[in-house]
Amino acid sequence: PGQAMSAGTLKGIPFPAGVFDDLVRRCEGLLQQGGWVTTKDANGLQQMKMPGNPPIARAQGTFKGFTLDQCVDTMIVNMKDNCKYWDRTLMEVETVERWSDHDFLYCYKINPGPLISKRDLLYYEAWRTDPATGAVTNASLSMPALDAHAPLPCGWVRGSINLHYKRLTPVDGGQSTYYETMQQVTLGGWLPGNLVFNGVLDGLRVEFDGFSKLMAQKFRSV
Repeated sequence: PGQAMSAGTLKGIPFPAGVFDDLVRRCEGLLQQGGWVTTKDANGLQQMKMPGNPPIARAQGTFKGFTLDQCVDTMIVNMKDNCKYWDRTLMEVETVERWSDHDFLYCYKINPGPLISKRDLLYYEAWRTDPATGAVTNASLSMPALDAHAPLPCGWVRGSINLHYKRLTPVDGGQSTYYETMQQVTLGGWLPGNLVFNGVLDGLRVEFDGFSKLMAQKFRSV
């Protein structure tokens, strides 16, 4: 039923000043906050839940034998090309605007499943490197002001990324990378919040496994 918005409707929109730093501070505060409930700890990945409406999903683990540069290349620099390897609902990722090598506006189009309306998610994304530790932080956020510039045709529903955070830190003398991620998503429509959360939490496991398999294919000789 129709196509999602065109990139041209948002060309020239400015990157919102201060949004990235505010989001990172918020996410790092949440990481230190009590109240996280471990839902699963297996196969190198710990998954957690912060109750809320909607709940926040969190995961952390180590990419053993993969350097920070390899992880950044796979997860951030070439995200648009690589995300099909770990998102089973993905239809398309459109780069709507690119202000630098670190600041983007994306339109992420997904098909959640049979009898469910397709979604698109408009969101800002940025990443930075901490010069003191070498850690790389990647954060994404939707903003309601975007919606007025990109109306949806009949049959589509606009979701939103309330927060999406990744932090990659070199460990083991730089031979491995510690991975922390946190995500809170609203998909709109009639989908129950718990169903969406369970899909997001499962998606963090799929991402971790997908990152690992893709990096093994790219950076390790067979």
